[in-house]
Amino acid sequence: MNSRKSLSIILAVLMLITSISAMPLSAQAKAGAITKKAVSLKSGKVYTKYDITNDGKADRIKAVFTPSSSSSSGNGEWKVTINGKKKKTFENARGGKLYLITMKKKQSYLILESAFFGGNDLYIYKYKKGKFKKAYNYTLGEGVFDYAKPTYVSSSGFTVRITSGKHQRALFRTDEETLNEYSHLSFDVKYVLKSGKIKLKSKYAKYSNFACAEFDFYTSSTAKNIDYAYHRVREGDYLEIDCIYLSRKPDKVALRIYNDEDEKFMGWLTDANGFSDDSDDCYNYFSITTIG
Repeated sequence: MNSRKSLSIILAVLMLITSISAMPLSAQAKAGAITKKAVSLKSGKVYTKYDITNDGKADRIKAVFTPSSSSSSGNGEWKVTINGKKKKTFENARGGKLYLITMKKKQSYLILESAFFGGNDLYIYKYKKGKFKKAYNYTLGEGVFDYAKPTYVSSSGFTVRITSGKHQRALFRTDEETLNEYSHLSFDVKYVLKSGKIKLKSKYAKYSNFACAEFDFYTSSTAKNIDYAYHRVREGDYLEIDCIYLSRKPDKVALRIYNDEDEKFMGWLTDANGFSDDSDDCYNYFSITTIG
């Protein structure tokens, strides 16, 4: 009787082992999880749900930020290890973050936020043949305005939120009496996957807001071929902004504006093409406050 019980126990254990081996891959071997938002990696934390090596299996990912001993401004480096092996050291400034995104199977990336005084750049990397390599030849956000942050992720691409910074002078104001109340321009730039490569979805980003010109400036008739003298916007004119044109050349980044009263097209406001009556008043950036 005892021998029969022992045999039954042995058979039960063997069946359990067989059933476990026949189950889908374990948590370590599962395909990595898809990120709905960019994951900001915390220094020293181990992440086990994501497939950063793009081999279809989840990895153990650990990123450690080490501040520079000679700097008090947050400069330092991110050291990334995968499955216990060091794979990449990212030099970083001013405490910039490191993000992870996964759009679909075997499409995982790291996004490095390289901060600087008054803004930041974003660089995207993909793991390939044992190394992290740049997956896009340009700065995410196309180098426009000051601040860029990866936000939403889908199976076909991801979004970067762009925000203008506060420069010395503002082209537009929020209130006629209080000129120091800033609400900065903010819009989304979308990137898509095409044949396994990251591409900018469109050079035109949708935006909608109203503004008031703080001083006189000129517009361009087109965003692509800058002419610098299409229309003179007067101080106090109320305007509608409905579109932003992105370009990797700083002097071609532009806003499309209309007269708020009669909806007449007033041209493109291009970076570094505006002058007031005083020839010394030349602005080189979009320093924008908006109404509404």
